[in-house]
Amino acid sequence: MSSRVKKKKLKAGRTPVQSASGADGGGTPAQHYVRPKDPNFPTRHLFIVGCGPQTGVAVETLQAFFGAYGRVERVWADETRPFVFISYATKDEAMQARTSVEAMQSDTEAGGDTHVMVPYVMCEELSQLGLKPGRKLRFEYAELKQSEKAQAEDVALTQHVEVEGLYVFYDFIDETEEQRLLAAVKDKSWNTLPRRRVQHWGYEFDYKTRNIDITKPLGGLPDFVSEVVKRMNDAAVVEEEDEATGTKVQRRRWPESDQLTVNEYEEGVGIGAHIDTHSAFHDGIISLSLGSSCVMTLSLPDSSQHKSVFLPRRSLLVMTGAARYQWRHAIPFRRYDCVHGQLIKREGKRVSFTFRRVRGHPCDCRFAEECDSQQLSVTNILGSTTASEFEARNVIDVYDSIAPKWHLTRLKPWPKIEAFLSTLPERPKRWAHRHMLAARSDAFDVVLSIAVLHHLSTKERRLQALSELLRITKPGGRVLIYVWALEQEDDSKRKFKEQDVLVPWCIPPTKEDKQAGKGMVVHNRYCHLYMKGELRDLCLQELDARCEVVEDYYEHSNWCLLLRRCER
Repeated sequence: MSSRVKKKKLKAGRTPVQSASGADGGGTPAQHYVRPKDPNFPTRHLFIVGCGPQTGVAVETLQAFFGAYGRVERVWADETRPFVFISYATKDEAMQARTSVEAMQSDTEAGGDTHVMVPYVMCEELSQLGLKPGRKLRFEYAELKQSEKAQAEDVALTQHVEVEGLYVFYDFIDETEEQRLLAAVKDKSWNTLPRRRVQHWGYEFDYKTRNIDITKPLGGLPDFVSEVVKRMNDAAVVEEEDEATGTKVQRRRWPESDQLTVNEYEEGVGIGAHIDTHSAFHDGIISLSLGSSCVMTLSLPDSSQHKSVFLPRRSLLVMTGAARYQWRHAIPFRRYDCVHGQLIKREGKRVSFTFRRVRGHPCDCRFAEECDSQQLSVTNILGSTTASEFEARNVIDVYDSIAPKWHLTRLKPWPKIEAFLSTLPERPKRWAHRHMLAARSDAFDVVLSIAVLHHLSTKERRLQALSELLRITKPGGRVLIYVWALEQEDDSKRKFKEQDVLVPWCIPPTKEDKQAGKGMVVHNRYCHLYMKGELRDLCLQELDARCEVVEDYYEHSNWCLLLRRCER
């Protein structure tokens, strides 16, 4: 019998195994899942090699084990192959499962000495999955085939989302006017960005500074949008009852626009999560969708709260108040959106007309935690209290409050830290914090200070902390330090103009909080953002006789320094 015939018979004889929570239908797992275009981009589906019925692990065991990290919707397995597919309800749950189990396996390899955070499941429980000595699970993300996406999509969508200040006007223009607007911009001059083309009218938006130069106007808005602008202005005015007099008064929900950005997206292309710069534009971001529909996602910074809204062709989206100033908005990169269980393909190019009003002066909105203008106020706060009192209130108390949620956002070590730890001998590690360390001098071969020094509010306290790190390190020992950088990466959600800032951590209200009329709680953490070379200079200028710089580098929006304690 030829090998090809054997393979066909083997494939025909495979028996798919499926958990009770899975969708109906037969077939092998490979008939339902595919490899994503970007294997590094997380999805809610995991492809796990090294366990399953073929290795002696029942589907029920898999569901119980991986169910510790979230709601498992489906387990697909093949009795003849050593792998399974597991679908979670959300992408975050899949990420939590993968990173936690990978951390457990790393912990097991290190003899259990490495301190890792593994919620719910202890490392010894890996034995439930039938792993042989020296073997470990291999994880990859997977994606549902398009035929499956109509049954289970990884984004829950609704046309009605509860976000303060968000409005959607459906069929704001008709198809004839849509075609007229598309034709009007088609042959105009475009600026090409990495993933889209843009036109600017009124004022040009500078994508490097994320702001507007009001001294360089481009002229008024083009004539071909005059009718749309008039209709937008009419929709902005509503009649309300004055509480004091009881009479009807008119109120404008957003200002008239004087700037227009036309964005052209290829089929399936989106845009990353962001908030339009506060100091650049007034309240009211208005977007008219042309050519194709899409889904926009909204999320709060430092929060697991996410919402989605469907924007069909010819609809007008308006973001004011919290929707404009506090919620980040994005368009996912994908060709299909699932709306109320129906699969909708993004047909062809999508063009958005985004209208805004240029500000030209600092913003004084009530959302200071996200406002680039108001992040400067920390300097005044520092001058009104002692450093220790300030740090107790804006660092220690804040982390005490957010600790139950904080660990859920710190799931995987940065590459260079992980590589550094892998060079260390297997021995227990001790941990400490703050600027005075309760340890004897010359005690440790290696000392790590990750994301600590940027919470100290004065130069003197930073020097004291650095001196303590060197004091407890043995001569010839190493000290690895990471601090937050003023120069954030291009894709970072944070952009800073000052070194001393208050960075928000948002805790959304629980169901009980909402019933009690309570809203979101925002905790502001103090950070001193280090400029390039600042940390190195601090060590060499003040502590030069006690240490030498082994490596000075940048990783994940942090400045990093590896020091060696000088021999006596």
